[in-house]
Amino acid sequence: MNIPILSNETITREQLYRALSFDIYRHVGTRNNLTKIVNFLFFNEILKNKENLIKNRKTKSKFMDALRQVVLNLYIGYLGHTTIKYPRNKARYNHDKRYGRLWFKYSVIVSLIDMLERLGYLEQKIGFFNKDRRKGKESRIWITKKLLDLFNDIRDYNSISKEQPCEIIQLKDKQKKLIGYRETQSTDRMRKRLKRYNDLISFQNITLRLEHKVLDVNFLHTLWNWIVSGMCEILELTNFEKISNLCSNLNSSSPNLTSMSNLPIPSSPNLTSMSNLPISNLTSHIYTSIPLLSRMVYKYQYLHIDSLLKNELNEQRNIALFKADKLFIKLNYIFLHRVFNNGKFSLGGRFYGSVHQQLPKDYRKHFFINDNPTVELDYSALHIRMLYHLEGVDFRKDPYEGIEEREKFKTVQLILINAKDRKKAVCGIRKELMEMGYRTGLKDEDIEGLIETFVSLHPTISKFLHSGVGLKLQNIDSKIMDNILTNLTKMGIPALPVHDSVIVEKGYEEELKYQMVNCYKKVIGFEPVVH
Repeated sequence: MNIPILSNETITREQLYRALSFDIYRHVGTRNNLTKIVNFLFFNEILKNKENLIKNRKTKSKFMDALRQVVLNLYIGYLGHTTIKYPRNKARYNHDKRYGRLWFKYSVIVSLIDMLERLGYLEQKIGFFNKDRRKGKESRIWITKKLLDLFNDIRDYNSISKEQPCEIIQLKDKQKKLIGYRETQSTDRMRKRLKRYNDLISFQNITLRLEHKVLDVNFLHTLWNWIVSGMCEILELTNFEKISNLCSNLNSSSPNLTSMSNLPIPSSPNLTSMSNLPISNLTSHIYTSIPLLSRMVYKYQYLHIDSLLKNELNEQRNIALFKADKLFIKLNYIFLHRVFNNGKFSLGGRFYGSVHQQLPKDYRKHFFINDNPTVELDYSALHIRMLYHLEGVDFRKDPYEGIEEREKFKTVQLILINAKDRKKAVCGIRKELMEMGYRTGLKDEDIEGLIETFVSLHPTISKFLHSGVGLKLQNIDSKIMDNILTNLTKMGIPALPVHDSVIVEKGYEEELKYQMVNCYKKVIGFEPVVH
């Protein structure tokens, strides 16, 4: 697989921005010689280095485990033609022993990465933190030719997978750091219920089947990251081609996309295997065979299509770049864990993890479970309606009735409910609207006008706005979802939750609706609107 190696001279801002997170749960099968590489680096480089980092047998074991993950993450970054981001803040490494991976310590990871950099096996760009703005960027690392040459025949990313976390009931503090907690009957019950769900879902065949679908660059980028991380695999791809006339409002400093739109892209054959595929050149930087899908995606990221779109268009967030007659994808990582927040089991608690949750609704309608088409039912205006119900009001109307820009106001209400104060709400709304592509109406007075419009429509629940009530509502909806998944699991019905919605095979639609209505009533006392 001839993917160019990144370097300080060739790396782009996009590759630094779209870095993959350092994942401590990456795993690789036994069909490769990763262990030999790790042993070579450890015994021939690290132990012979003058720096005495290995003090005892226990430290040696931690370094071996850490080295394996660093090398594997670097290789996955290479496959994705991007960088890996990791923290150099000591506070980010302290976690309770219940979460496992005890080798993930600041003293181990940072010293190991710095040593590998000095030895020429990786390059890195150190991050920063602005104390005044309370914002920063994590450090980035990427593989060098010296390390890549050790891989030899390791070019099979199908052997790469993602393991489930050691603890599926997780508690984070206000800094979003995992912390320990005392085991109770409640935590034990939640863990057992979720484990039964994960056991059931592990035997299901979950596929995404896109036919004659327009594909945007963000989806292609996400897809490739999933592939190289072992979270999904492509089963079939036919007639994959570029769509011309992508965007007419390009600024003068950008490359001319119009001239590129007439370049032919050869279609790919039906494919059931990801290995030994031919490379088809469009230019020296664009390939259309599946293993090098990332090259094509990154070429267009280099053209800054994402940023161009956000600057030039107000209503459409993603730009259509390609289409395929068929793109069938198998989801490999479909497991869930729960995350509670701010050190309390009364805040948060939603389900996270599975690949399906990261797809927009327009894609989710193409899911198949065990080769059967699916249906997705959701709670209409879940948190707005929930706030009315907590106030004892049976609100059943459309909360956006009479509003033309529904999507904009959905964003406004979401941030209003979750923000801790008015100032943060205004800043959050502005940031989200900018990401949606809006160029006007972003001044403070404009956003205040949106807030007042929403308040005038819903004065009954206005006291909850920008009060930080969001995590409490998430805790309530997570209890509802827990009951739904538990009941469906007992009946042997596989389900895919997405916070306020659930996906099941079409034959189970009525049962799902029954469960969603009754589980909500059991917790809240009112009947929800489900569609």
